[in-house]
Amino acid sequence: MNWRTSSGTSLEELYRIRAWQLRNKYKYIIVAWSGGGDSTTMIHSFCANNIPLDEVIISWPVTLQDGNYT
Repeated sequence: MNWRTSSGTSLEELYRIRAWQLRNKYKYIIVAWSGGGDSTTMIHSFCANNIPLDEVIISWPVTLQDGNYT
């Protein structure tokens, strides 16, 4: 692919297409959300386009939640 030439398709549209590809390929989709840009973008792409996710897993050390989360 020539990355110097625009495909004419927006990045959001490419994300939408990829989310549908994944949804159609797999029976069950679990996203491990870290709070970083990659996992956040993935979840946003699914949600913004009404594409179902089956699970979102969030995991962090218990010491990080002390007094911050319940």
